[in-house]
Amino acid sequence: MVTTHATPVRCGVCGSESQQRNLRSVSQMGPPDLDLRPAEMARSTMAHWLQQCPGCGYVAPRLDAADESAADIVHAGPYRALLAETGYPPLARRFLCRAMLLEETGDLHGAAEATLHAAWVADDARKPDLARSWRLDAVALFRQGPRPDLEQRVRIIDILRRAGDFGGAVALVQGIFGIGGEA
Repeated sequence: MVTTHATPVRCGVCGSESQQRNLRSVSQMGPPDLDLRPAEMARSTMAHWLQQCPGCGYVAPRLDAADESAADIVHAGPYRALLAETGYPPLARRFLCRAMLLEETGDLHGAAEATLHAAWVADDARKPDLARSWRLDAVALFRQGPRPDLEQRVRIIDILRRAGDFGGAVALVQGIFGIGGEA
């Protein structure tokens, strides 16, 4: 069961007020995938994971919480171009905008998570090329940030596998077990 409620929220970037839907509760029917994509019903709630301001396009789990750098990023050309990109599913754009904000503020693992969420949306939209590309982008972001722990490296193996980078996945497995390749 999924329950949501609408609340008025004032954007922390532009001050616009909008109604945003928030999750109150969600049931999950089974374990998540190895890359941590949740099982249904939780999987169907992705549209509620982030809020988007209809005024400026700022994307965050909570629109009313914006740090000082968010406005500069949101008003910059790359963010505006991403918002206007019609070749991407709208929900994927939302996750990619969040990834851009996180990457620009130095939260590379958070950016990787948001990029991976965009890949899940591309899977559902039957856009395998976008899903593959965004998975590989997510792996690059995970690797640029602090060294992933063992659990995260196992997750990266699955992300690489799903992206079709079997050589990269095998190399990471070999590194974990000290057989050669990367650790």
